[in-house]
Amino acid sequence: MKTWLFILSPLCRFLDPASARKRKTKKAGIGARRDRALYCKFCGQLISTENNRIPVNASHDHTCINPAGIEFHIGCFDQAPGCTAVGPVSLEHTWFAGHCWQIIVCSNCHEHLGWYFRNGSGFFGLILNKLKPG
Repeated sequence: MKTWLFILSPLCRFLDPASARKRKTKKAGIGARRDRALYCKFCGQLISTENNRIPVNASHDHTCINPAGIEFHIGCFDQAPGCTAVGPVSLEHTWFAGHCWQIIVCSNCHEHLGWYFRNGSGFFGLILNKLKPG
């Protein structure tokens, strides 16, 4: 009897739905971040995804204040296909040394969503409270 339990035990674990979920999780990588979509809070346009988050100056998110004293909490992303750059490129009052910036807006409703910073390669600084997760 004990021999059969020894043989069937691994098979039962394999057929158990809870074990199947654990195997899928391990396959995807423990702690793997889902590619959750981020949408424009105003019109619902797809802006970027969580997987596009990147660190800049050792952090993904930054609190920045413009010359008018307005505070922005931004997150850095390597891609934001739902945005369009508008206006002139500037080096004045940049929040990231050596990076010029340009305003970015939602490509659908044209709401200001942040800035595109570039110094060779570039990144998007998106205003986090103007995005909603999907």
